[in-house]
Amino acid sequence: MRIGKPTPTGGHGGQPTSAAPITGTPSLSARYSYALDDSGYRGSVQVVNSGTGAAVDWTVALTVPGGEAVSVTSGSVSMSQAGSSVTFRPSAGSVRAGGSVSFGFTLDTVPAIVPGGCAIDGVACS
Repeated sequence: MRIGKPTPTGGHGGQPTSAAPITGTPSLSARYSYALDDSGYRGSVQVVNSGTGAAVDWTVALTVPGGEAVSVTSGSVSMSQAGSSVTFRPSAGSVRAGGSVSFGFTLDTVPAIVPGGCAIDGVACS
C-alpha cells in the first residue's frame, strides 16, 4: 500500500481534471398568489432561495380541481399537466443564493374552484 500524495490522472499533461466545486446548500420556499376578475384567472409563483448555494432543480406542484388547461405566461419554466395535477420546473438557469425567480400562468376558463395545493418540492407554498 502506498501512502502519500495521490497521483493526478486525466486532463492535459497529467493535470487532474475536475468540475468547479459546488458550495453551499439551497433552501427553497414559494409564494403563490392569484387574481380572479373579469379577464379571468391569473396565477403567479415566486420561488425564493434563502440558502447559501444556487438551486438548479426544483418542482412546483399545483392542483387545478376542474382540470382547466393551464398556460405559462411568463418566466423560464416548463409545465406539464395530467388532469388536475400541474407541475412547473425550471427550463433555464438557477435560483442564486439569496435570490428569487417568478413565473406566471393563466387558465383557459374561469375555474369553479380556485387552484390550490401549491407546493415546492413537497413543501406547501405560502
